[in-house]
Amino acid sequence: MTTPPSSPSSLPPEGEVSSCGRPCGTDKAEHPPAGWQVQARPPVMTRRFEFPDYAATRAFLDGLARLSETTGHYPDLNFAKTHVSVTLAARDTALGADEYAFADQVDALAGKG
Repeated sequence: MTTPPSSPSSLPPEGEVSSCGRPCGTDKAEHPPAGWQVQARPPVMTRRFEFPDYAATRAFLDGLARLSETTGHYPDLNFAKTHVSVTLAARDTALGADEYAFADQVDALAGKG
């Protein structure tokens, strides 16, 4: 017996943050990618990426800059020598397929997708 996927609009209660994974058997763009922290108010997603050295961190940041220019998504970044935290805000009143697809691309860029 399979468990039905959760609703794509289900978000944690106001002010609460939870780690969201995509339910099995669903379209990637309909749910937040696994590993991203989702917050309902304000609607944002955050993920921290770890790297072995500064060169790898810099390569990720350069790739993310190119991806942002291509997609028009400009996430907030916080970084140090071996990590980058990416925070992506909703363009509308809630996170949706557009933000989830961008997060998938960020994961792929970091080798996490």
